[in-house]
Amino acid sequence: MFGSEGDRQGNSWPWLSTLCAAFKAANPVLEYRDFGGDVTQQNDKNQDPGTSDAKAAATRRPEPRSQTASQREVACSSFTLPISFTLPISFTLPISFTLPISSQMEIKDNEWTALKGKAAIDWFELAACIQWDESKAGPWFKRLLEVREVAQEHRRPATLTIGTDMVAVATGGIGGGRDAYKEIQLTWNDVRVGLSERNGATRQFSNGSLQVSGSPCLVTGAGVAWDFFVRLVRTLGGKISDEWLRRLDVCVDLPELSFPDVVYPLLRDGHVNTRCRSTKLSLEGDNSTGYSVGKSNRLRVSIYDKLFEALHKQDPVYLSAMMQRRWGGLPSCATRVEWQMGRPYLKQFGLDTAQETMKRMPDLFDKLTADPGGAFRLTATKPDKENKHQSRAATHPLWERVIEIGRTKIGRGNEPLKRLDRTKIDETRAIAQIIGYVTSIADRRQTFCETKGDILRVVSETMEHHRIEDSAILDSFMKKAKASGTWQDMFGFPGKGAA
Repeated sequence: MFGSEGDRQGNSWPWLSTLCAAFKAANPVLEYRDFGGDVTQQNDKNQDPGTSDAKAAATRRPEPRSQTASQREVACSSFTLPISFTLPISFTLPISFTLPISSQMEIKDNEWTALKGKAAIDWFELAACIQWDESKAGPWFKRLLEVREVAQEHRRPATLTIGTDMVAVATGGIGGGRDAYKEIQLTWNDVRVGLSERNGATRQFSNGSLQVSGSPCLVTGAGVAWDFFVRLVRTLGGKISDEWLRRLDVCVDLPELSFPDVVYPLLRDGHVNTRCRSTKLSLEGDNSTGYSVGKSNRLRVSIYDKLFEALHKQDPVYLSAMMQRRWGGLPSCATRVEWQMGRPYLKQFGLDTAQETMKRMPDLFDKLTADPGGAFRLTATKPDKENKHQSRAATHPLWERVIEIGRTKIGRGNEPLKRLDRTKIDETRAIAQIIGYVTSIADRRQTFCETKGDILRVVSETMEHHRIEDSAILDSFMKKAKASGTWQDMFGFPGKGAA
């Protein structure tokens, strides 16, 4: 999944060795904002760069599974890494951090409070309707199309300065399928933006999009990316009239927590309570690297070996940001817990726009981690699924600590999320479509149709003619109900009434 078995077991990380061998004192200043919070800066100007061999510390990998977490001990010193990278947008990241002289964590149940970690947004994606001022936006889009032609000619993105921001214009547009196509695709610090010049956009035919994936969420921050999107639209002569969230990921990073040694045995032995039915275990050779439940288009919870993934990315910017922002240095092992929420999951609680969802992040996190009834939790004992007593299994102290770490950053909820009252949903549009479909069928069959009784008769006769069985109707309903979340409410398998 993240690399070959040979890569994981070997000592061949030349790019990382070269990176860490070049260390010297530097003064880091990085702008970052998450969860709509304040911009944070780290300044370690007076930090002692140390005298230990940084190369040996930076090339350290997780220890073999035969060694327990309580036996693990890391010995290293503090140092700074001045790192400069040139992308379509040039910038410099002088990263400074301190590794502890020693780090040892006992895994007794009453000592999980020693576990450290940080929570953050790891994916932020939305679509938007933009009203363009044609007199101002027209010349800008003409210029954007010209730069796109240059990019196509050279077969690589071309740069353009818009206001105070330099962006990279891709060779093609973005979107398609359920997402309306947008002829302009821009990137800024790996933040991806889609734009279309057309006016009169609707939620079915949007003309703007913003995607902040895992890497830019870490390096730049979702809040900074959103500010850039608003600033870009304004500079081009537009105004955001509507926006809605498509996907939101929240994660908790846990340095010095070994996934294969500590977390995987709990998963393997069934110490899990979840309302999600589908599960997936990721393997790398003979070792487990990740575990997930649920589906990505609705709700998925993943737990995986984050150090293993970060090293196999072979992306020095990403690794350095992880060490500074999430780990506080290079750990001997690291685990991530991640909740991936699609629009169907968010929409059932009335969470629609990005701005209102961010305001209710504490309530949303409480819903995800509710005990019992949350999306997923590790338990101290194996739940009694045979007698449907899963909720009686006590939550594992490790999982309680994960939730506590998340709430430290996100906050504690004030108002519990509630499902929308579906009896109040306006179905006028759907009914109008049904009438249109049935009357079209009646016209083709040369059958008169003027009343509700005629509608029912035409539908019944048509289904009989095409031999549509009841099982086909049930299959279609199950698919829709499971996607929307109402199937659990109606049939009450474990987790009924949960998120």
